[in-house]
Amino acid sequence: MAEMQRVVVVNIYAPCDIEGKRQLWQSLSRRKSQIQDECWCLVGDFNCVRNPSERLGSNRSNSDNGLISEFNDWLTAMEVDDIPCVGKPFTWVRPNGSCKSKLNRVCVSDGWLSKWPDSSQFNLERNYSDHCPIIMHSKCIDWGPKPFKVYDGWLMNKQFQKVVRDCWLDYQPMGWGVML
Repeated sequence: MAEMQRVVVVNIYAPCDIEGKRQLWQSLSRRKSQIQDECWCLVGDFNCVRNPSERLGSNRSNSDNGLISEFNDWLTAMEVDDIPCVGKPFTWVRPNGSCKSKLNRVCVSDGWLSKWPDSSQFNLERNYSDHCPIIMHSKCIDWGPKPFKVYDGWLMNKQFQKVVRDCWLDYQPMGWGVML
């Protein structure tokens, strides 16, 4: 039987200015204190890094360290943390490629991770925006063993393509994901 789970998902688009960020953080902190749900997910553009290593090519001063510390303190107070990240380490790139930062992220609560321990963030290729799209996966599906492996030596065999084609055409898989 499926279990109903109430979750709080907040889509973040933080202002660029420090005061705007602080107002957003205070507003969300107040909201969290009013809503006692255990499963929280904050996702989006935080316009802030958590560590100086999350920014390359920028000549930001040490004043950034104060904001970084404030941001990390707020995330701790919200009782959320980053989930593991796969793909590109930076989610924002200046159009000429000279600066890169990890501004977009997914932060979840321990309650979220207890329900969906395999949650992870995938940073995709940037297309039209200066931000990379991110995807959160929260379920790991084991599809079983991989049906096909190739060894470079097989590619030298002249019959290899014929064997693969014949096996492919003869295979009739069962299940919901089959499209023939």
